[in-house]
Amino acid sequence: MKKRTTEEVRKYFAKQGCELLSEYTGAKNKLTYKCTCGNISTTIWSNFIKGHRCGLCKKSGPKKKRSVEEVKQIFKERGCEFLDKEFVNSNYKHNYKCKCGYLGKITFAGFFRQNQNCFNCGIEKNNKKNKEKNKEMQNKVKKYFEKHNCQLLDVYVKYNIKMNYICSCGRQSKIDWDHFKRGQRCGFCSSKGRVKKYTIEEVHKIFKERGCEFLDKEYKNSDYKHNYKCKCGNLAKISLHAFVHQNQYCYKCGIEKQKGPNAYNWITDREEEKDRRLFRKKCYKILEHTYNMVGSKKKDRTHKILGYSPQDLRNHIEKHPNYKDLKNQTWHLDHIFPIYAFLEYGITDPKLINSLDNLQPLSGSENSSKCNKYKKRDFEKWLANKGVNLKECK
Repeated sequence: MKKRTTEEVRKYFAKQGCELLSEYTGAKNKLTYKCTCGNISTTIWSNFIKGHRCGLCKKSGPKKKRSVEEVKQIFKERGCEFLDKEFVNSNYKHNYKCKCGYLGKITFAGFFRQNQNCFNCGIEKNNKKNKEKNKEMQNKVKKYFEKHNCQLLDVYVKYNIKMNYICSCGRQSKIDWDHFKRGQRCGFCSSKGRVKKYTIEEVHKIFKERGCEFLDKEYKNSDYKHNYKCKCGNLAKISLHAFVHQNQYCYKCGIEKQKGPNAYNWITDREEEKDRRLFRKKCYKILEHTYNMVGSKKKDRTHKILGYSPQDLRNHIEKHPNYKDLKNQTWHLDHIFPIYAFLEYGITDPKLINSLDNLQPLSGSENSSKCNKYKKRDFEKWLANKGVNLKECK
């Protein structure tokens, strides 16, 4: 979205009968202005466009409701047409004709304060943004090819789609953006070794720039694994191609790079706890929904999720020894082995977690005192009887 200038904001203030006295730096930053009543006050842009004014104006009386003529004029200024005969309020959806010709409904708050239009205009706006981004990327790719003495003949579409280009050796070939930026070139350059051969001094310099030390007395080629001392102090072997083009180091640095917060699938303890909490809620919701579906036409669908019908679940609960005492009071459907225990082993199968022999009715007080308590040995034995291989679990 284009940033507003101080001039644009000043014009808007003047249009409302006010005078802007400071520079506009952002929608949430305070502005000093002279109100219509003559009082000098401060406000922020987002509050001002909502109709908020200084303290004196607030005390002087209630905010004036806009007339239908004012609303029509505001719509007209944006190239749209207000179609209703009466203006109800800012949050009521009124009929209007968009500047693109679309007939629809919109709230005055959405149109005026949030700068909204119809969904067709929204799609067009997003497409325009995407086109601009694609154009930027196309220019970036083209310049990168030119920087490496190559000429791109096609337009860049996606990182893994091959494009025709003229290589630095003069031959026409095809390559995708991902491979080109990794240092790959045409087949002739690869097979004939037309890529520049480095001298031993140049190789020493390349390793030194990255905080490493080249240890061999002779440099053979870019694919040969040479001895070197890594920046971490570890002695290892690496090819110049892997070191330069693939940005690799020794295996210790590789492990460190993918460890902890650097891992691609790393999630914090808080995020993990949130995921687990949402999963538990989902399991309870499935059970509650299943229990209430007795006699429903959709009852067969529960077989796909849980492996039993709503009637099977109800029969199991009513046959339980605790049910007679709990029948006339509030009770909870409890997991004998809690969902927490399954998640500790990396098990998320709803059929296994919600097995009938893992469910029991409990009173509220019993359920809260039991909480997540369970015997690990009994749980592992129960899993083994269900055919779960504990070695494959987390």
